[in-house]
Amino acid sequence: MKINLGNVKEAPVMTTDKLLKGMDERTNLQADNLYLEMLYYQFGRYLLISSSREGSLPANLQGVWADRLQKCMEFRLSY
Repeated sequence: MKINLGNVKEAPVMTTDKLLKGMDERTNLQADNLYLEMLYYQFGRYLLISSSREGSLPANLQGVWADRLQKCMEFRLSY
């Protein structure tokens, strides 16, 4: 995968909650919004990587929170 979120030179001095509020109210600078998008992307990557461990099930409905190999739900395609 390849993604280009631009070039964020430095982190804004505002906290994340203020950045979110500014994005919602459309009062942020473009660089602030770009930083926030980059931050959310990296946070999503962190969650995906940390939700599975080596030798365990993949990060989906059977991720590390599943205490057994038998899945709770099953999908069947039948006609």
